[in-house]
Amino acid sequence: MKDIYPALWTAFYLLKDHMDLHRPRGLSRRISQMGSAQRLYWRWMQAIYAGPRVKIAGGEKLTVLLQSYQRPWNMDRQVRAAARCAFVSKILLSNNHPDVDLEKRLTCRDPRLVLVQNRVHRRAGFRWHLARAEDVEYMLSMDDDVFLFPGQIAGLFQCLIDDSEVPHGLFGTVYRGLPAVTRDERKKTESFVTQKETEVDVLHRVYGIGRVHLKNYFKYLDRSKAYRPLSEDAVGDDIAISFASTRRPRVHDLGPILLCPSSRWSPIALHQEKAFFEKRREILMECMHLQPRDPPCPLKDGQG
Repeated sequence: MKDIYPALWTAFYLLKDHMDLHRPRGLSRRISQMGSAQRLYWRWMQAIYAGPRVKIAGGEKLTVLLQSYQRPWNMDRQVRAAARCAFVSKILLSNNHPDVDLEKRLTCRDPRLVLVQNRVHRRAGFRWHLARAEDVEYMLSMDDDVFLFPGQIAGLFQCLIDDSEVPHGLFGTVYRGLPAVTRDERKKTESFVTQKETEVDVLHRVYGIGRVHLKNYFKYLDRSKAYRPLSEDAVGDDIAISFASTRRPRVHDLGPILLCPSSRWSPIALHQEKAFFEKRREILMECMHLQPRDPPCPLKDGQG
């Protein structure tokens, strides 16, 4: 029975989020989007609890990396989504918040699940330190506010198999100029991309990578002055892993993507932290210098 409480909580806040009167949408559009979000959410719940096991054509295996910090109520369902994938050989779940007893929140008892209980607080970049100890070729990591269908995990894994030279994901940013800090500046120089088939400069939230990308990631920790002190911080591991290839990473259109309503809440969402974008700009500028790409990150006339 305790499985139903996170489900009802998420359903309620999805309704609340789509009825936010401060967001510039007409009433009919707001109601339509609210209904679509609810239908997608209950489809996802059916898929992770009672849907068929998802397979891929080849014999390749995938290790899934999950992390819990601010949203422990989401982790059991994320585990269930990965567990529906027959090609997943291991689900590595890191509890980055030592004050939370995550084991009590897990009802999925899949033998592939390995729970890592950390004794100190860890940040997002810690997932790559855990991955480094795994002797596997393919890995997929998702943030704790993303609810992927098992079929979306399979689709992204297939994209990684088909082109293992670059990292793959579902969300990304394209830079039209030098990295900005303020909201108004970022609107002019950055484009957020999702549900498209295209190259981006930086991936967010979901990362499909190979062993070679992980090795290149740790080269940044050895060479980077900006990133080394932040190696387990929340502000830059997505940037460094996105620059782990000489080619730009790719995002893919695998259908509508469900996000936890808490993804924008200021007490939880880490992008609300002070100096978040200043730190990211420093890391991004250094990655652009350490790993020039073909094609390079586009700059406006007179910049660079």
